[in-house]
Amino acid sequence: MGDDEIFARISWAEVIVGSKVKREKDSGSFAARLLRHVPFLLILASIGLVAQVTLLSPRQLAWNAWAYSEWLINYDAGFVRRGLSGALIELSRSVPALPVVNLLVFVVFAAFCLLFWWVLCHSSRSTPWAVILAMLLPNGPVQMAAGNEIFYRKEIVFHVALGISCILYQMIVNATTDAKRSLFSWIFFVLLLAQIVVFPLFQEVYLFISFPASWLLARQIAALQPQRRVFGWLPGAAVVISLGMMVVCAVFRGNEAVAQQLWTSLSGADRMLISPSAPDTPTGGIAAIGWSFVKNLIVVADIVMSSLFWIWGFAAVGVGAVLVLVTSLRRARGEADNLATERLRQHLSQLWFLFLASLPMYALGADWARWLSSVAISYLFLSFADSTGSIKPPRLLRFMPRRWRTSLEVTRDYFTDTLVPAISTVSARHTIPLLALALFYCLTFRPPECCMKGGYNPFYRIKPVLAEFSHFHR
Repeated sequence: MGDDEIFARISWAEVIVGSKVKREKDSGSFAARLLRHVPFLLILASIGLVAQVTLLSPRQLAWNAWAYSEWLINYDAGFVRRGLSGALIELSRSVPALPVVNLLVFVVFAAFCLLFWWVLCHSSRSTPWAVILAMLLPNGPVQMAAGNEIFYRKEIVFHVALGISCILYQMIVNATTDAKRSLFSWIFFVLLLAQIVVFPLFQEVYLFISFPASWLLARQIAALQPQRRVFGWLPGAAVVISLGMMVVCAVFRGNEAVAQQLWTSLSGADRMLISPSAPDTPTGGIAAIGWSFVKNLIVVADIVMSSLFWIWGFAAVGVGAVLVLVTSLRRARGEADNLATERLRQHLSQLWFLFLASLPMYALGADWARWLSSVAISYLFLSFADSTGSIKPPRLLRFMPRRWRTSLEVTRDYFTDTLVPAISTVSARHTIPLLALALFYCLTFRPPECCMKGGYNPFYRIKPVLAEFSHFHR
């Protein structure tokens, strides 16, 4: 039996399993059918909230001035990192540029939300509560809209591209003919190579928070079609190109003089919108172009030395636990414990790889909530697209020094052989209380987007509820 025939049978088996799951869902109770519509309602509500501060208020800056200025970075002071967005916006010749940026931000966020809903809900191993919990994740799509945060950042463009890549991957896996599989694969790789070149010119964080997930998809697509040798070297070429783009961003990182020129190139109306109290002084994302590497490290060090550092640990552990529970909730009805544990182990290895790939951003930028959010969203896209957990990250331990490798291997084996089975068992036996605890966490906790100040309360949503409860019982 040839590789193509085996692959076709596997693809058809996944289609059949998916159809069976769908029939089982369709036969559920009215409450179960209603529950399946909740994710789409959450997405519509999120899009509606963002529309109020963008599409329906085109000439008002009702979101983050720092992020708005970053969208306007251009090439008027010469080629500089992050300048592509401003160069494209300049083509509209809108003064101020706010209506154009508001429309752009809305369209990108709406596309992200719809793709997020589609990939998560149309996975062959999708359950309503897993999708709902994924959408309510801190700094996920619902919290972005409700908290008026992050949805306006450039990385949302990268999430849109990753969502499209995940859909293409599913189409490749489920293709019924070799010709279709080849066509979808070529589309995937052409888009991936274009992203690697273009997206770092928007914002270099792409290389650390979205590219790793796309690269894992690329490796799997190549592995599924070993007879096409060109697909085998394209993932390696993608890494080489990405390293080259990192060098480009580092060489053309900018300085204070460039920041001043960029600021001066903006219209007076835009400068007043961004900094009404000091319109002649660069601020926001444009000012950050003038920051040195040492300046960035100092800002990050302030977070580490802050008395509020515990919030970040709480956020990382909490978000990670919610992602583990989301993965556990996707367990098929009647699935054997050993199979469920193995899939959980495979998916968590993907999460661990994505987190490791994002680590440079925690040293280079203080927007830690954005990095956590991006890793979580990348993982959810990837894991739901890869229902069977067949995508395996590379073995990174082989690159470690030999004297460290043994102890790290012991830690890895303990996690995979002891901790993951325990997590799988506990989540299966105590699903309802764990789900309730996770929902409480997602609905009450909000990590700061960037740069915590004294007095920040990550549980600000609880305070009015407790005050009202206290007043009621007096």
